Amino acid sequence: MVAHELSHSYFGNGVTHAHASHFWLNEGWTTYTERVLMGAVHGPLERSFSYIIGRNSLTEAFKQYTDKLKYQQLVIPFEKGEDPDDAYSTIPYEKGSNFLLVREVHCWFTFGTEGACCSI
Repeated sequence: MVAHELSHSYFGNGVTHAHASHFWLNEGWTTYTERVLMGAVHGPLERSFSYIIGRNSLTEAFKQYTDKLKYQQLVIPFEKGEDPDDAYSTIPYEKGSNFLLVREVHCWFTFGTEGACCSI
């Protein structure tokens, strides 16, 4: 949790989204960064375990929004007057972090550990 909140000092304070539709930019990047730090400090298994726990949380969050599928999206197209708090869940945290993990893995397989895009 400390790593997550420290990550906010950059992703959220220094870099932020212009509209609530892109809330994942704060929370997805911060969750991803938290897990990178966890892996560096505690090892890759700890990082992997955190993604497993996050996946379970994401699955439960999807169940909350079976009647509002747009709230399951990474970028939510809010309508004028719609309250962004209605869409608040772990989805932007976990889905955003998983998106960045997929980018990391893709870069690693494409370019190797010395590749140009390995540090997202």
